[in-house]
Amino acid sequence: MSTLVRKIDDVQVEEKDYEKASKDLGVRLLSISKTLRKVSGGSLGAVGTTAGRIAASHLPRMFEEEKIGFEDILKDLKNKWKDSFYFDYTMDGSSATLTFTHCPVYTILAGQGEKVGGDLCNLFHSYIQGILVEVVQDKFQLKVETMGEKCVLKVRPLPKFDD
Repeated sequence: MSTLVRKIDDVQVEEKDYEKASKDLGVRLLSISKTLRKVSGGSLGAVGTTAGRIAASHLPRMFEEEKIGFEDILKDLKNKWKDSFYFDYTMDGSSATLTFTHCPVYTILAGQGEKVGGDLCNLFHSYIQGILVEVVQDKFQLKVETMGEKCVLKVRPLPKFDD
């Protein structure tokens, strides 16, 4: 058997192990977001958008022939993120309101004594925007309504101009 792959039969993972891993992951994500801010300066949003666009290219829907609509990708993301970034959404015409009842980014920030609305929030919001842009092939405006344990985002496609 390879030394890189091991089968572990008798490992018992307890709640405290998940808590330690979650805290460690939070520290690393904050460190990465601060590093990206330092390296990219005012372009942190572009980094998040690019990451979202790259992630979108791996979604199964991207390999289908038909164009994917805005609400379709929201349904897909809601299902895909149900165990990590669970959210509900409502549609109002062409706009959507996404409500993250318990935002995991908030949990990371609160656990590290960091304020909400900083680099990690910015990266995640831009990441969502990048996914939408890539999948729907449209530009979107994202507005943060509330941030905290409950995070509410309004998203709408930008109007197109007729030539």
